[in-house]
Amino acid sequence: MSESGKAVFLSYASQDADAARRIAQALRAEGIEVWFDESALAGGEAWDASIRRQIRDCALFVAIVSAHTQARKEGYFRLEWKLADERSQLIAEGTPFVLPVIIDGTKERDALVPKSFLGVQWTWLPHGEVPPGFVARVRKLLGAPAPPAPRPDAMAQPPQVSGPAGAPFRDTRSPLRPSWLRLLPSGPTLARGMAIASAASLLTAAAAWLWFRPVPGTEQPVTRLTAPIAPFHIDDIMSDLALSADGKLLAFVGTDVESARGIYVRRLDSYEVVRVTETGTGPFFSPDNKWVAFWDNDQKKLKKVGATGGPAIDLCTSKDGHGTWAPDGLIYFENFTTIQKVSETGGNPEPVTRLDLSRKEFRHGFPDVTPDGKWLLLTVYTGWGWDEMQIEALSLATGARHVVARGGEKARFVAPGYVVYHRGAKDELFAIPVDHRSLRPTGAAVPLGEHVRAQNFTPIYDVSASGTLAYVAGDPRGAERRLVWKDRTGQQREELAVPPRPYMDARLSPDGRTAVLQIRESNTELWLHSLSRPGLVPFTRGGTSIFPVWSHDGRRIAFTGIRNGLWGIYAKSVDGTDQETELLAGSEGRRVLPGAWTSDGRLVIQIMEAQGPTSDLWLLDPGSGKLVTLADLPSSWEFGPSLSPNNQWLAFGSDLSRIHAVESFHD
Repeated sequence: MSESGKAVFLSYASQDADAARRIAQALRAEGIEVWFDESALAGGEAWDASIRRQIRDCALFVAIVSAHTQARKEGYFRLEWKLADERSQLIAEGTPFVLPVIIDGTKERDALVPKSFLGVQWTWLPHGEVPPGFVARVRKLLGAPAPPAPRPDAMAQPPQVSGPAGAPFRDTRSPLRPSWLRLLPSGPTLARGMAIASAASLLTAAAAWLWFRPVPGTEQPVTRLTAPIAPFHIDDIMSDLALSADGKLLAFVGTDVESARGIYVRRLDSYEVVRVTETGTGPFFSPDNKWVAFWDNDQKKLKKVGATGGPAIDLCTSKDGHGTWAPDGLIYFENFTTIQKVSETGGNPEPVTRLDLSRKEFRHGFPDVTPDGKWLLLTVYTGWGWDEMQIEALSLATGARHVVARGGEKARFVAPGYVVYHRGAKDELFAIPVDHRSLRPTGAAVPLGEHVRAQNFTPIYDVSASGTLAYVAGDPRGAERRLVWKDRTGQQREELAVPPRPYMDARLSPDGRTAVLQIRESNTELWLHSLSRPGLVPFTRGGTSIFPVWSHDGRRIAFTGIRNGLWGIYAKSVDGTDQETELLAGSEGRRVLPGAWTSDGRLVIQIMEAQGPTSDLWLLDPGSGKLVTLADLPSSWEFGPSLSPNNQWLAFGSDLSRIHAVESFHD
């Protein structure tokens, strides 16, 4: 090494050579000297002496930790680690020397490394991808000066940047002409059950991106950078994220390498990450960026907490939803079916919207207040299909509403006059130009060229008032999925003879010969597939039909039907000899889901009420319509009922515990 006092020694297992090479190349590209030689397996006395000398003389020792190093109880890299550990004992306390780097899902607490490695800060670089922040950190630890700033004439030249497929990328369709910053590699997505293999679940990691709004009238080159949120993972069940108004803070629901779940706040200009809550969903920032509001689902309350942590403050009773904080101190939030508001100091919620059943509305969601506090964007649902939702603007002065875009959800206003929203089965982001005073469209919507991951019917993205967009990237195939058979070990055995479509649920008949499938396209309906022959047969038509449950004899299917804006329980014969029958009529402010049939033809159902809110289990007699309450628990949120084959036990979840409870069940 030409300057050993400023050099980095890279230690790795041979199986991790590709990741080590990427790290070395990234550091060298920034003028940092790295000792990294792919001939390290050659061995020999001269090589051994060279290794010992380099570890003795280097300024920083980077140890790459992975599943490969975990599996190997012996290896030359372990000698390197031992030598680095011995040298660290001679270095003054507080002087940085060892920098462990994890390149996969290995947990720090389980790492087989010298004890001295555990006393320093670790870094997560998935697959060896290096963000600019890591380079800056290494440079700071080395005490090396930053590289000179580009000359003005060089900065004026648009860089050649690769897009997702490696080809030069320019977004010529978007009127916003954004530039992009890659952020947030997430952990592996969870596999979906019910014999459905999601195209998204084939990815090993998700990614999020940032989009910076350019100065009006200027041409902006498209650039892509990486800034990992590591070692944290976006939560795969209750995924959500939020940006502060100034675009400098990112809040997300996730877990760290110690499996500590909560809401984390990350400064985008540093490695600083703070867990502000140990529970919660749906975070969103105050206009001054000092507070994070969120839902505590254990207590069923909307709360707020400081963006740097501290005690949480109750605002009002509410179940999980989505919210927005207005400049006048009012918080607008989705409470089960409609939009309500509450003061930032807390109090009793007041209604802002009411469902129009004449238009078949059953949900108002994803509120977003404009920076001037005059308008509220919201999504109006008449069904779960892509064509059964639309973006509307509500005047907070008059209460009048008008349509901004059809076929979209989760809108965000972007100055000086655009509305960005999620649309369609391909999980795309669109932008439509609007008059900033009236929020009426002034042109056609255009795609922004990227795909957003949606989890539990929630597109995972947010836009700050400063024009920064963060989102978890999805697959270009969107919600399209295949149906496959898997064995108990998770290995795929065969693919079913049905075309790829946006399957949302699959339930096998008791005899295992037929599957009922929930497909979400322009509308959401149920289809039947016989496992003995290819193809699909429609089972329901008209209106949203979801959550199918087979009867014990396999002759009927019960399901939730949303008809004219109301959720009811319906049933229909599989052979098509009858029309759907209403078992439980819908009611405003209530959602009902079938859970399981009993052997004598009754139904265990879940009823969720907006008032409270509450979710309880009931036993429904389809003939008389009589309801009998089940699960006499001091909880107010019970869900997911399932009966044992002999009808003696009922399993379900409740807010008393994060695990399922089991109760004796007697007819």
